[in-house]
Amino acid sequence: MHILRFDTDSMKTKKSKLEALQNINEADIIIGTKMITTGFNFDKIGLIGVMLIEQELQIAQYNSEEQVYTNLHQVLGR
Repeated sequence: MHILRFDTDSMKTKKSKLEALQNINEADIIIGTKMITTGFNFDKIGLIGVMLIEQELQIAQYNSEEQVYTNLHQVLGR
């Protein structure tokens, strides 16, 4: 089983991000942060899980609900 980690901590350089994008179809499981939801379109994704979404709704910001909706909409579009 091949697990790919897709976040800013594991991809500090542009080269490492490009390598991960080239190898993403070989991964059985992809674990990522919000950075994976913006600007990418993956054809072979079968299941997406969003963890701890209710914590974002607890943030005391006037637009937290809008941000959660935007992020979920981006995820559903992938």
